[in-house]
Amino acid sequence: MVDSDSGGGRRKKLRVRRRTVVSSPEPEAHSTVFCPGKRRSMSLAECAACRHVHKVAEHEVECSPPDSSLANLLDEDPRLGGDVLTGETMGLQAVCARVETPAGVVARALAREGVLAAIIVDEWGRYVGLVDRPDADAAPEQECLHGIVRVVAPVREGTALAPAIARMVQERARALPVVDEDQRPVGLLSDLDALRWVRRSR
Repeated sequence: MVDSDSGGGRRKKLRVRRRTVVSSPEPEAHSTVFCPGKRRSMSLAECAACRHVHKVAEHEVECSPPDSSLANLLDEDPRLGGDVLTGETMGLQAVCARVETPAGVVARALAREGVLAAIIVDEWGRYVGLVDRPDADAAPEQECLHGIVRVVAPVREGTALAPAIARMVQERARALPVVDEDQRPVGLLSDLDALRWVRRSR
């Protein structure tokens, strides 16, 4: 845990998210926090070095990020979720895998983490598509993911939540991949994540 006496504006508690990559011989876990000031995900090391941070712990970061003009950033979107960013609401767990990863490995990781779908990436770590948990469960254990990956348009973490909610309703999607500016996945937004945000906001 890292403590700092840095000052700033109103304190916020930011949730730490974990992204597990299961393509390597040993799963790799990456912990990040979505910074509302910079409107992007940051590693805990980046947070610890930030002058706005007060405390960095395993599950939560406390800081006083600089205010950002959400009204201008989000074009004053009047819809539900028009005043919050997608990166702030996505789930705490995400599973990533390369397309050649055996389906059994992915199915076990999804069950262990309680996640709806795996985010598939290419050799450079850029987003390719999704593999839904039922499809991973039904596939032969050693079969790679080529035949079951779905191409789903991702959403940017620094954009308004409202269009993502509208897409999920229109497409009847249970989950959408969330990416950064370089098309690398930072998390997964599920229907339950959106519903939890609605409940908290009201």
